Amino acid sequence: YTTLFRSHVRRPNRSQVSLTTVFTVCFGVLAVYALARFVVASLVALGLTVSALMIAVALNHVVAWFQRRGINRNLAIGLVTLLALALLVAVGVTVFPPLIAQGKALAAHAPTLLRQARDTRLFHFLDNQLDLGERLNELQRRLPGLVGGAAGPLLAVLAGVAGALGAAVTIFFLAIFMVVFGGRLIESALGE
Repeated sequence: YTTLFRSHVRRPNRSQVSLTTVFTVCFGVLAVYALARFVVASLVALGLTVSALMIAVALNHVVAWFQRRGINRNLAIGLVTLLALALLVAVGVTVFPPLIAQGKALAAHAPTLLRQARDTRLFHFLDNQLDLGERLNELQRRLPGLVGGAAGPLLAVLAGVAGALGAAVTIFFLAIFMVVFGGRLIESALGE
């Protein structure tokens, strides 16, 4: 009876996957997930660093040009820093005041431009097809409310501009730091 019973009872098969293999696969998946999360979390820092590295390489060429002219490296770095700051200020002074003046002029002349646009043949065609005149009248009636509701988005835009300026300052000083302390590293990277 016991031999008959043993022959009909199946023993469970042992798994071909060991516990070590399961732990190894789980650890590998967890490591890839952690690496992906780290890269996503540090994209801003990586972007700033890569941008600063490219600027540092460009600035190092100018520093090397000054060095070939007989100026020592520290003085050349100081000159390049001052020249870069002067260039940034010149671009800011050249671009921003006309941009602000043109924005103010557009806001002041908007009603006149709108009246002139209503007299064109294109406007009359679009008005016949899309009832554009009524839509513009509705927009003019709602404009004070829209301007009042624009404070939040305007603050978001200003915060974005402040963030961009902060990033630009960070990139500039990080690039200068790389040129000052990474001269040999940059030169060996360029040699490769």
